[in-house]
Amino acid sequence: MNKLGLTLMVFLFVAVSSSVSAGSIENAMMDWQVKQLFQPGKYRDSLEKQGRVFIYAGLKSSDVMRALDEHFDRIQSMMFTGMVMTDDSGTPLRDPETGGLVVEEDGC
Repeated sequence: MNKLGLTLMVFLFVAVSSSVSAGSIENAMMDWQVKQLFQPGKYRDSLEKQGRVFIYAGLKSSDVMRALDEHFDRIQSMMFTGMVMTDDSGTPLRDPETGGLVVEEDGC
């Protein structure tokens, strides 16, 4: 990522974090990742064609599986970590003992 891109990302994070709660920030980041996954845009397309890989963190397994089906031609540009496991309807699974989300152990 170039300096301008990094600067814009930091600015966006600061602007968003100063005006919303932590839960809202997490939701906004997830929404942004999902948008990048399914609607990458021209800039992301050009980066992927140059061999860049985007690491998606904490997405639902149902979204990951859908992306692998619908965007198989981009699979070499995707890496997934900390995937939240879901049931067949796309609802995140929760640990019955702790109530926390079930996250794939991917070694990352």
